[in-house]
Amino acid sequence: MYHLKMDLLRFMTLCSFIFCFFSCSNVPIEDDSAQEKIPISLSVSVDVSHTLVTGSSLEQGDAIGLYMMKSSSPEDSPYANNVKFTRSTSNNYISEESLFYPEEGEGYDFLAYYPYYDDNKIVEAGSTDIKVAIQTDQSGAKAFSASDFMIAEGLDISKPEEIVSLSFYRKMSCLNIRLRPGQGYTADGLLEVNPIVRISGMYTNALYNFSSGKFSSYNTPTDIIPNGTWKIDNGMLVGKSAIVIPQITSASRVSIELEVDGVFFDCKLGASFESGTSHDVTLTASPNYGGLPIVISSTDVSDWKEGQSIDIEATIALSPYVSMSNFTFSESLIYRLTADGSFVGEICREYLFADNINARAVVIYPVKDGKTDLTNGLAVLVEGSENKNVHGGKVSWSADGRLTYTAGASAPVNSIYMTSGGKIVTSREENVLRLAYHPYVLTDTRQTETCVYPIVKIGRQYWMGENLRASKYTNGTDILLAENCLEPLSNHYCIQDNSFFYNHGAVNTGILPPSGWKIADDDAWEVLKAYIGGSTSVLKSKSGWKTSNNQRANFTGFNATASGLYNKIYKYNGEYAAFWSVSNSFPNEANKSVIIEYDTDSMEENPSTGVLGLSVRCVLP
Repeated sequence: MYHLKMDLLRFMTLCSFIFCFFSCSNVPIEDDSAQEKIPISLSVSVDVSHTLVTGSSLEQGDAIGLYMMKSSSPEDSPYANNVKFTRSTSNNYISEESLFYPEEGEGYDFLAYYPYYDDNKIVEAGSTDIKVAIQTDQSGAKAFSASDFMIAEGLDISKPEEIVSLSFYRKMSCLNIRLRPGQGYTADGLLEVNPIVRISGMYTNALYNFSSGKFSSYNTPTDIIPNGTWKIDNGMLVGKSAIVIPQITSASRVSIELEVDGVFFDCKLGASFESGTSHDVTLTASPNYGGLPIVISSTDVSDWKEGQSIDIEATIALSPYVSMSNFTFSESLIYRLTADGSFVGEICREYLFADNINARAVVIYPVKDGKTDLTNGLAVLVEGSENKNVHGGKVSWSADGRLTYTAGASAPVNSIYMTSGGKIVTSREENVLRLAYHPYVLTDTRQTETCVYPIVKIGRQYWMGENLRASKYTNGTDILLAENCLEPLSNHYCIQDNSFFYNHGAVNTGILPPSGWKIADDDAWEVLKAYIGGSTSVLKSKSGWKTSNNQRANFTGFNATASGLYNKIYKYNGEYAAFWSVSNSFPNEANKSVIIEYDTDSMEENPSTGVLGLSVRCVLP
């Protein structure tokens, strides 16, 4: 018993000692390896500012991609492979995942780029190729900035005491477009009609190699819409610029297209554009001359390298026919044909709905007295029947919008000619015109804001193919941006997921629709509803709806998205497309809403209230 008590006493004494030892110690037990990990932090500066929204730095939410390659063996797989760093509200760059310096202490090359792409991981060890692309519609400031691909390099860096500093410099090229009035034009006259310009045929995607600093694998040639607003400087119009991938352009493939008050000009552009260079592209336009003399020279911008000086005398090289394979309908569902700058024809991808047809078709119409002759259309292609001899039919619209369709009996028509008398023919004749074609789009410029919308023909109506997304009235004043529609007495709009919703007051100002267009009124909606037979399935976009098993979705190209609405607060995303309808008698009075629902094919109408925020769709009067 005595020994048992002594053993128990010794045990308790030992436990007390251990407890006191650890309770009195202030030294935590840590993982030595955790103490050695050093997080990677970046400090970013930008040597350029010409295209950046906030001047000489990236703005909040902008992201860069980072690669870390071992300096001694760059052929190894990257230690960091396209890690995303985003600028925070405190101007720090926060990585999407925790990133630490490797423990072995070797030097690493830091390679970074802007703007970030999430699919730019390097999949082949030793490769430093990454994908680059420019925005095709650079009319908005963000899209223009996002086209300005820049890189930064920090070589042989290992566990520094301070933040890694990365200085970015640009790799793209810039085209500054200037318009000189030729005989018959004045600078003031050109500014008043606001000429439309686009660059056609330049490559918009490529690969960039960090090691060589070169671009390769050019692809996706398409149209580029420049950024900026025209203004007069030294007797010329200036202010339009586009960021392009450095490339050598061929005059047979690349051109600058210009529309001046319904007259179309085309200029072939063959030149070499190198990284970091900026060029002034000067177009001289005359209403009586189809070709545009062009001068391309370097421009003095502090953050661009000096570009080469190129003089080009350009003339139009038009074809006597148009090949239907050239029409993608990606920018608009309507193309306009011109000959010597005059409007001579219109090609529409449209929905034909009558007793003997219910399909999409590509239809070409002639022009009569300066207007599209909708009584003499030729259906060159009936979609869904490509392997049948049902093409070449006649399409005729009555004044009240009724379709008379006479089926054709031929294979799809591949080539179209236009005679000097305005007749559409499918084989060459002696008096055919030399034709050019351009997408028919609505370019809505409001002071510093420019939005480009596709146009779609439904029956005899011409609609905007997208909802209005203006943040200014047509007089250039800002529309109040609100978080909800709780204030019926103010004129404002709300934004949700890049969709714009306008309240009753903003619609009733009378200065919301683009010039020459009107907010759809009661009659416009009734005509649309009657033509589609009451079935809204052909109006709905192909995606975004709560249920989307409709095989005829968006056959009209109207592209009604299920963006929801505001009824005081935001509601019904994925379920409703809701639009304002204005009174026939009082165009500045929104008197009802038009609703397209996910679970029906009907078009509903409801009285308007001051707490609604709805989409706006415009139509030609």
